[in-house]
Amino acid sequence: MKKDYNYRMACDEEINEARKFIFQRYVEVGYINNNLKQLQIYTDKYIQDSIYFIACDKKNKIVGTVRVVSKNIPVLEEFELDGKFLKKIKKIGLDKVFEVGNLTAIPGKNIAKGLYKIVFQYACRKKYQYCLAAIDQNFFNKLKSKYFFINFQKIGLPKCYIGSISVPISLKFNFFFKGLNYLLL
Repeated sequence: MKKDYNYRMACDEEINEARKFIFQRYVEVGYINNNLKQLQIYTDKYIQDSIYFIACDKKNKIVGTVRVVSKNIPVLEEFELDGKFLKKIKKIGLDKVFEVGNLTAIPGKNIAKGLYKIVFQYACRKKYQYCLAAIDQNFFNKLKSKYFFINFQKIGLPKCYIGSISVPISLKFNFFFKGLNYLLL
């Protein structure tokens, strides 16, 4: 069986193409305001601290992307978070925490699974203990009901973030990876 997509960390030349892809998908789903359409590239204050992973088709066209941020983590800066969680993160150290975000992919092609797989392999190599994310509240509710066995926790108050009401969450890897290694890696 042939692989339909090539998953990898984006090289310098591919980062802007990944950001353009994010922008395009965000416009398509309504996350980006019409006033910003002239930019044609996704940007925020965390770009310089981001590592991008991409999925490419057989013609090497980007069909999905996700980013990892391990310095100046957006969830820690943008959301009102639970005090107990913040103490826990401070205790283990920020070098053991990263955020995964800006997941975008062509719909209906199961590309997200491959992107998550490459990100989690990267996280294993880096020995991260916590993954943070801000996810759409409706998606969060679907995940809680469908994947109740994955130990992700709501860690703060929802707010409007990147075009939707989003919930800050965390995944503790020492439990999560045992099952994930079997499923994905």
